[in-house]
Amino acid sequence: MFKRRQIGILIFTLAISLPIMACLGSIQTFQTPTPLIPTNPPPPTETPIPVATDTPVAVTPAEAIIATQPVAGQVNILEMNSFKDEADYWYFYGLVRNDTDRTIYDLQIEIKLLDSALAEIYTYTTYSMLSYLAPGETSPFSDFTTEPFPDGNTMQATVVGNNSSEAINRAKLEYRGVTLWADDYNDIYLAGEVVNGSADPVEINSIAGSLTDTTGKVVTASYAYPFLGYIESNESSPFVMMFDAPVGQAGTLTDYTIYSDAMISTPTSTYDLSLAGINSDYQDSNGDMHLVGAVTNNTTQPMNIYLVAGVYDKDGNCVDANSVYVPIPLNPGTTFPYDFSMWGPMDYVPAAYDAASEYTIFIDWISTYEASSQAYTLTTQDDTNAFDSSSGVFKGTVVNNSGQDLSSAIVIVALYDKVSGDLVATNYSYVTDALEVNTSGSYEVYVYPPNDLDPAEVNIVITAIGA
Repeated sequence: MFKRRQIGILIFTLAISLPIMACLGSIQTFQTPTPLIPTNPPPPTETPIPVATDTPVAVTPAEAIIATQPVAGQVNILEMNSFKDEADYWYFYGLVRNDTDRTIYDLQIEIKLLDSALAEIYTYTTYSMLSYLAPGETSPFSDFTTEPFPDGNTMQATVVGNNSSEAINRAKLEYRGVTLWADDYNDIYLAGEVVNGSADPVEINSIAGSLTDTTGKVVTASYAYPFLGYIESNESSPFVMMFDAPVGQAGTLTDYTIYSDAMISTPTSTYDLSLAGINSDYQDSNGDMHLVGAVTNNTTQPMNIYLVAGVYDKDGNCVDANSVYVPIPLNPGTTFPYDFSMWGPMDYVPAAYDAASEYTIFIDWISTYEASSQAYTLTTQDDTNAFDSSSGVFKGTVVNNSGQDLSSAIVIVALYDKVSGDLVATNYSYVTDALEVNTSGSYEVYVYPPNDLDPAEVNIVITAIGA
């Protein structure tokens, strides 16, 4: 039999306060406000918000930063940094603060890269990482080039637009169990738990972070994904963010600041959904981590479901986070086998995988809701499978015998242990074309099982669903 770890699901997070890992740096400033733009923002007021008229400039790393002083009553860029990697791709980071007396959103910053003759060679307009900024609040911003600029020399950043809204009811958030990890690709991961210290539920729009050098200057910044968008009072959510770093500096940046944009909310709807009591985690032959389990819809309505997983070490510190969106409405009484894959430190930092001892699966109630239509179970035919040293490949044909024209269809392949009946591995893929009634389409699903899997020891279940 193949080896794996079975981890019991914790539906609720730990109630004790988890310490920040002191050896990994300290939180410098908590500020309440990944780049997310509100889907239904309040209408802008008619009075424009002033922006800085001077353009701050930051030259290449290791040289002085030249910037204008912040001016009261306008939106100010406080700090900037830029660096390039070995292939001459550029990365731009900075901090922007709302020094007006109004809450703002849709804050736009124009980034320019100039050569040594101060000729513009690149420009792009980005957004602040936090969606809303109340008066006095700060947000990181970032940008990167998608082509190399070996002649780049100077960065310019200018606030070019924003909208204002009515005052917002800020939530009190706390952070605990924070860890930092650096991989071999010069990336840095910051994972932790965000705790709702308010008496009411909160909705979180954005979480962002910055890393600073020994002088306190911002070197890099990023935004968190995933995290729960809705947290009840005294409950928590895991989160993780990944930072790019200047060449050779990933292991030296250990001082960080976390920023958040969260608002007091009202209780949202919850539903009768159940999570498998046992989840299994494993590494596939590529060294990538998988956490597999299942969610069942016990309601009388089809449901759209979004799950978040947190990984914790033996001391309760957060190691990593991940998410799964059930790709098709889950009908009443049916179960969807899920696979949390494509992790951050769990895939790229061996020490993180070794440190993991506990997993918690959360349902994000702000993103879980009744679907507008049901799904239909379809049939498959001509199913084949073949296993090699790294994956199982499943091919066949999906037949739309639902009596309905379908805009999409998926095929789920699940492998179950023949002895215990436990889920071993799973994956799904979409049928490439829409399926009209009584038509068919081909499918191909790749499953990446444990690296010591014996195909003779598993049962294969293939399920086709359309909507």
